[in-house]
Amino acid sequence: MTPTTVAAPIDEPAWPTPVRLELSRRVAQLPRKGEVLELRTRSDLEPVLEAGNAAGDGPWAGLRFETVICAGALATAPDLPLAVLGLRRRLADGGQLHVIEPIGGPGWGDVLVATALGGTRAVRGLHLDRDIPAALRAGGLDITDLERFTMPTRVWSLRRFISGRAISPASVAEVAA
Repeated sequence: MTPTTVAAPIDEPAWPTPVRLELSRRVAQLPRKGEVLELRTRSDLEPVLEAGNAAGDGPWAGLRFETVICAGALATAPDLPLAVLGLRRRLADGGQLHVIEPIGGPGWGDVLVATALGGTRAVRGLHLDRDIPAALRAGGLDITDLERFTMPTRVWSLRRFISGRAISPASVAEVAA
């Protein structure tokens, strides 16, 4: 039997089936409060990037969410600090950001392997060399929970993931300043 993957546009990762199923299972277990925004692909992330851009707020001008869920979307962001700023602008005061994202491992060995495997279909379009928790902290979000776990997949570059929650302590006016 041949393993299957979900077809995806060129800029979206083609998550192997075990990864896709585990992401869906974990997202389904997350607590939801108030207005919820779910981001799973780079296409979903585009309005967030526009919100982070100083030029404007994009199609979501004025919208704020109490719960934002990113399941693999931040790893596709071409500009992670801009994406975090956009997310912070979309979060209501005290809003919660839940992330389930792939991460790279420490050290040159992991960087070399990730680079060598970077062209494979399962990891194409992903930036696995970023420290997402550090980017969330640098963007002014307070991380309250963080779990590192291993995905049940044979794709070595996609085995390390984090699951975490961050809250937005400040108002949008403070973020814009």
